[in-house]
Amino acid sequence: MSDLYLRVFKDKSELVQRDGKEQVFLEDKMSDEARIRYQKLTQELANNYLEKQIIACRDRNVMSDIFQLEQSQINTLNKLVNSVTSEVGRALVGLTILQLCIKSIEPKQSIRLHKSSTNRNAFSWQEGIPMRSLDKQYITPILRKYELLKLNADGFMMTRSLAENYPSMLN
Repeated sequence: MSDLYLRVFKDKSELVQRDGKEQVFLEDKMSDEARIRYQKLTQELANNYLEKQIIACRDRNVMSDIFQLEQSQINTLNKLVNSVTSEVGRALVGLTILQLCIKSIEPKQSIRLHKSSTNRNAFSWQEGIPMRSLDKQYITPILRKYELLKLNADGFMMTRSLAENYPSMLN
């Protein structure tokens, strides 16, 4: 198998990996487990998780931690930062920051599932979380406060590509 692809059904999506393994994402209201993960995320972010990370990264002593990254990881981060222009790249950097926060706080949460709701009439993945809310309330305001990324006040999750009801193909 050469490429990653997505099969979309009425009540689920199936992501087929390059090795042929399938990952199934069920649609329905947010599960109790996802709600617990989301509560943990909002609690940590409300307690200034991202701001504390930014302040820690500005500390010269933390620079030694950066060198614990593999060279391929450093190269990827450099490419990501260097891809930002006045026209493009900001949403991808913002999304990356959000996903890194999510995985740091709650590693079990899928970063592919960016939509969720407790309302049966709204589109939702059972194991998803409402990332647009996390962005607007906790990520974009901090990035703007520290002038790290120029974003509108509504956040980077307002991009049309994330409005679709498909799991993110970025991982």
